Amino acid sequence: MGSVAFLVIRRQMRAIWKNLLGQLVLNSGSQNLGWTKKLVAKAALVGEEMTKLSDADLAQSLRDLDPSFIDSDKQLVRFLAIVRELADRRVGLRPFDVQLRAVAAMLRGISVEMATGEGKTLVGAIVATGLVQAGRQVHVLSANDYLAQRDATWMGPLLTAADFQVAWVTSLSSREDRHAAYGTDVVYVSVTEAGFDVLRDRLAYEPEAQVGIRHDAAIIDEADA
Repeated sequence: MGSVAFLVIRRQMRAIWKNLLGQLVLNSGSQNLGWTKKLVAKAALVGEEMTKLSDADLAQSLRDLDPSFIDSDKQLVRFLAIVRELADRRVGLRPFDVQLRAVAAMLRGISVEMATGEGKTLVGAIVATGLVQAGRQVHVLSANDYLAQRDATWMGPLLTAADFQVAWVTSLSSREDRHAAYGTDVVYVSVTEAGFDVLRDRLAYEPEAQVGIRHDAAIIDEADA
């Protein structure tokens, strides 16, 4: 009897130490995102209300959110419920819980690693939507021209649902096209083109020669590359 009790205690202590060591040697830069699971669960309940709204009322619900909604759990939950329904209606993709969890984390400044096929493109568009509502001008940085134009066209209906402007820049874009694109709420552009446009603006002799790329918010697709 005593030996059984001793074994049970040893196992409990081993589990406790394993948990403590796991926290002490947590991978550098990693964070516990358990809080995002709770927010998404609440968003699922609020989502029942959103399904009953018309497209116009749903978009208005998004625009009615306070610009500081990201800092409020209650308002962030409402945002997640709204954009889940908007994405379903406008893009034909209903975000999974894991995607909304990524959105919540990114809106609060946390980089997120997602597996291939988990839908980073939709996550980026939803994060961009949230940042614009928060008053930011957003650049979605893609790996190449093709993805920049494809994703802007594909995800554009989600952004325009709330009257947000979206555009793209490629290597074929003229100075005038670039200037117009960088003036929109969300611009999709390759890392290479964005980098060169920053350099071009710095080297321009006259303000009129600049394309006007703004240094505000950037969402980086394939950040590890």
